[in-house]
Amino acid sequence: MKNNNTSSDFLDLSKNELEINTKYSSKSLNNYKNKIIKTYESSNDLYGICFQSNLDQIRIGLTSFILKNENYLEIIEYDKSTENFIKKADYPCELPCSCFLFSPSLSSKDLFITTSDNLSIYKLNEEDKKINLLSNLVKKKKVYCGSHTSADWSTANPSKVATCSIDSTSSIWDINELKEIICFICHKKEVYDISFGKDEFTFMTTGADGSIRLFDIRDSKKCEIVYGGEYELPKIKLSWNHYDPNYFLTTIQDKTSFYVFDLRYSYQPVIAILNKHENAINNAIWAPKTNNIIISVSDDKKSIIWDLFDEKNNDYLADYYIGNKEIVNVSWSDYSEDYIGMIEKNEVKMLIVNK
Repeated sequence: MKNNNTSSDFLDLSKNELEINTKYSSKSLNNYKNKIIKTYESSNDLYGICFQSNLDQIRIGLTSFILKNENYLEIIEYDKSTENFIKKADYPCELPCSCFLFSPSLSSKDLFITTSDNLSIYKLNEEDKKINLLSNLVKKKKVYCGSHTSADWSTANPSKVATCSIDSTSSIWDINELKEIICFICHKKEVYDISFGKDEFTFMTTGADGSIRLFDIRDSKKCEIVYGGEYELPKIKLSWNHYDPNYFLTTIQDKTSFYVFDLRYSYQPVIAILNKHENAINNAIWAPKTNNIIISVSDDKKSIIWDLFDEKNNDYLADYYIGNKEIVNVSWSDYSEDYIGMIEKNEVKMLIVNK
């Protein structure tokens, strides 16, 4: 699966070469045409965002982005009866967090993590609506002590969390045992993002060296370069599709386009280059339980929903939202799939679709 081609090998790909098995698709973009937009305004600029795994309430976790030692975590809830947001809890922290993730398990839905210098584990107490810090985890080897840039939580085994770091490493953690299981030296430079596969053993990373690499926890010496070459630009965000793990996507530093890949085509894995944004893309993620729907957000103040199976539309653009400010991050609820959350400076914009 090793691939030494550079990005220039793929820039002339015809959109007619997109070959995706449509039988796995569970959504039609016609459902996304009608949107209701709800706004929550924080007193701080925001970055991290994640929906809670919750069948009863719509809750969102947030992290502030303040360039000094005075940051905050917030958990907000959307009240369907009043159609407004309320703040359920907040918690002070020193450094801005690069990631906020709720546990993917319904049985531990009040557990969540953040990443900065440490991997921090918290729990929301439902009785008094307070956030309790349970643990700050640090790496075993002090030589690899760089700040964490991102994290992912295994949906196949919720006791496992993966983190990546500016020190070129990635670590797998056991949240129940509160310890680092294994540390991988992943790249030649900083690692910017990490994504578990559908199982609990495989994960991908990407970063400043521009490569995308595939690892298996069961074999620490095994590393497959899925994509990358000598002159690749840094890749910033990575999202592996859990519904159909043949597909993954990545954003590129300061670029207005992002790539969609198919692992079945090792020689030429880029199957689509989506490029309708007018400024740098900040994140792109898959919709839950689909292998064709993607949402991307950008400094051009737009979020775009793409449909890879739209044969009538040659550019795959299905719908979009235009905000008032740059959109820095996005999250799509796994359990309430009608809800999409986006960060615009100090505001959360929640799109309610399928209405």
